[in-house]
Amino acid sequence: MNTKGGAPKDGLFMINFDENGTYIPVYCDMTSEPKAGWTLLVTSRSMAGWNKDNILSHNKETPTLNADYSILGKADQIKMGTSANVVQYRLEAGSPGHWGGVWEAPVDYSFMHKMNDQTNVTLVAKFGDWDYGPRSIGQRMPWIVEDPNLPVVLTTAERPDQEWYGTIVGSDLGLAAFQGTNAPWIQNMTEAPSAIWYWRRELAATDCEAAGCLQIVKSACDGLTSCTVQADDGLFGDPCRGVRKYLEITYNCVGPARSPGSPGEG
Repeated sequence: MNTKGGAPKDGLFMINFDENGTYIPVYCDMTSEPKAGWTLLVTSRSMAGWNKDNILSHNKETPTLNADYSILGKADQIKMGTSANVVQYRLEAGSPGHWGGVWEAPVDYSFMHKMNDQTNVTLVAKFGDWDYGPRSIGQRMPWIVEDPNLPVVLTTAERPDQEWYGTIVGSDLGLAAFQGTNAPWIQNMTEAPSAIWYWRRELAATDCEAAGCLQIVKSACDGLTSCTVQADDGLFGDPCRGVRKYLEITYNCVGPARSPGSPGEG
């Protein structure tokens, strides 16, 4: 997914998903800060037309932020060829960068999972002042609900048969009560946002950067003729779980400052 010259831009890219050279268009966010390179998996703008059968592939030839769309069935195939053991996913509602966040999950978690047990996820960036709960986003990777009697298709809820807040995609089931609205997201904050977006991004080894590295090394080594700094999580923290890390130092050796009138001056 590279642009041909110039700065990267958000927009449509072509991705090869199999050995037969089958390319499909995808929408990529290449400019978000601090880290870009997100592939859009799902846009949910309504509950009309969604069901358990098309959640994996819906309007796949026309990726967009502005209409219902899904390539969720391809999400597990999107790889960057790195050794990272975690993958990031992003949820946002109403407008980009709001009412959601960025999570990290083990790379062996599936985006097509059909149970509520993928709970080993870490919130690394939060959009808005919300908390986990049964009437909010659930602390689990979104999962597909197969019960045909529920209006819930893709959700973070633990028990969508009881509370289905935190739902990305719902189905109106042909019922008037669910038509003309979106699925419930966060109670009293954004009940039924006009849009919910679901993205994925696989971490590259160079995406891992611990805060405060310079100050840690300066504190350990400044003013010494030699020093040893152990590059481990205990000292620098673990900003990117499962990503191999290294410490790179550039330094200059300088002599002690001389005071005026010291030997050799003149």
